[in-house]
Amino acid sequence: MADEQPTFDAYIAPLFELLAEHPEGLTTKQAYDKIATRIGLTESQCEELLPSGHQPVHHNRIGWAHDRLKRAGLSHSVKRGTWALTPQGRAVLDHYDGTVPDDLAEALARPRSHELPEDVVALGALQNDGGQPALVESPDEELVEEAPTETFTVAEATKIVLADAGEPLHYAEITRRIMDRGLWTTDGATPKATVGSVLAVDIKNKGEASDFMRTKPGYYDLNRDGLESTSEVDIIEPDDTADTDATGLSFDPFSFTDAAERVLQVFADREPMHYRDITDRALDLRLLATESTDPSSTMYTSLHQETKRRKNRGDTPRFDLLGDGMVGLTRWNQTGLTAYIEAHNENVRRRLHDQLHEMDPTEFEELVGQLLVALGFVEVHVTTRQNDGGIDVRGTLVVGDVIRTRMAVQVKRWKSNIQTPIVQQVRGSLGSHEQGLIITTSDFSAGARKEAERPDAVPVGLMDGEQLVKLLVEHGLGVEKDELNLLRLG
Repeated sequence: MADEQPTFDAYIAPLFELLAEHPEGLTTKQAYDKIATRIGLTESQCEELLPSGHQPVHHNRIGWAHDRLKRAGLSHSVKRGTWALTPQGRAVLDHYDGTVPDDLAEALARPRSHELPEDVVALGALQNDGGQPALVESPDEELVEEAPTETFTVAEATKIVLADAGEPLHYAEITRRIMDRGLWTTDGATPKATVGSVLAVDIKNKGEASDFMRTKPGYYDLNRDGLESTSEVDIIEPDDTADTDATGLSFDPFSFTDAAERVLQVFADREPMHYRDITDRALDLRLLATESTDPSSTMYTSLHQETKRRKNRGDTPRFDLLGDGMVGLTRWNQTGLTAYIEAHNENVRRRLHDQLHEMDPTEFEELVGQLLVALGFVEVHVTTRQNDGGIDVRGTLVVGDVIRTRMAVQVKRWKSNIQTPIVQQVRGSLGSHEQGLIITTSDFSAGARKEAERPDAVPVGLMDGEQLVKLLVEHGLGVEKDELNLLRLG
């Protein structure tokens, strides 16, 4: 029988003391090894993995011990995979006598909002004929959720499972996946009843504002606020034996904005978070791979740039930038007007796309020339159609008055996808020191995309119909925008 694993709270004081001994910071691998030695973990304890099989149990629990220290403001991630005490944490050292003060220890060890709401704590989880948890008063039998040994709440763990599933799941299957991945554990005898009750209570109390929706008896899915992208959410450290890329990750990292959306959706509980806290959480969960010396600043810039870009294109921004560094998701506060504007603008974009197919070929090429100028091209001219060699527009892309790249552009007002031979044709028509770009109203085949990115050949950029329409909208070509951000065809 394997030795019993210490729970995450048993690692809090040893981790605090270890970080105090390394003011310059400590990598997670160093922390795992030193703490295992310090508290005398057995070989079997060090080798035991979470049910997901992705990570040693003690690595996961040390990671969440650090999460508690971060919530208390005592530590932070100075960069990806490196922890250190904050100034507040170092100040606590002046009064540290080998034990964490009782009030701080209680706050550090308390699972975040894992309890059921007070007004439903006496509700039992009974099965009705439809297989759905029925919330029935049971004064003699309270439903009490056991404190989890990990720090995901039932709701957080359910969001992760449903986001990765991409489809409705029965609450029993949700429970199985949660337990298999070690996202939440309980000593209770009926974990699926607990999960089912938490979901039912959340929907009952929050209504349309709930992150969950019931699709049929016993089945649940994410509400419209569901995540757009998925990935593992265990705190995964690189495995020297695994196939990894140059970043040291065994999976593709998120962009800064996608990582921010994942963190806000799963952990924010519909409350804004500071961009630095978002960055810290994303780094600890290894959703980001960055060499930036100041990833929080990169996060802040990325959020602002994407929000500005989406507004310019007539899209609803993902993020609500509230000032003082606080960030929320716009979908938390979407109104009927917001939904109407988005639906209206999407309809206008479709109509603009249709109009592109109806344009005279020469007129279409001239429109593309106007777009290139708006994108920063100079010396743009449309080639003669009798002798264009497959090239329709030529110009020079200027970046910051320093970088100048000569570009040869072919435009295709097609409804069918662009295939590999077209990419090869454009590459063969390039002049000296030119790069290629294909702009189409349709899309590109997988083969065409692969050919365009072939490393031993001159690169050819690809712009599909969706990208084309968004850029036309962003630069006011073919559409106009009113004060409510409503688009109309120009």
